[in-house]
Amino acid sequence: MNTGLKVWLWIVLVVNALSAISTCRLFGVAALVPGGVAIVALSLVCSALIIAGTAVLLFARKKLGFYLMCACALLGLIMNIVMRTNLIAAIISAVFCPLITFLLMRKEWDAFQ
Repeated sequence: MNTGLKVWLWIVLVVNALSAISTCRLFGVAALVPGGVAIVALSLVCSALIIAGTAVLLFARKKLGFYLMCACALLGLIMNIVMRTNLIAAIISAVFCPLITFLLMRKEWDAFQ
């Protein structure tokens, strides 16, 4: 695995862990909004799955981690569309993480199981 991919995966891992921690703090506020707890819980599940996918890519070197990242990016995009957030930002966040990951791992794609 090349250094650029390792660095990128560590960045994704840390940023999503911090995102999950900050999302946990929203449960109190989310209880005041109808459906808020469900949205926060789904966001936490999505963050956890991205962390798991990144860890599978980084440590086990399996393509399953990449596919999990892509699925979570799609789920995040759907959540953002349903919540009517900024569509442009939602598309950018859903596309760039898997795209950068793929571009960094494409030369070594066959090395992953």
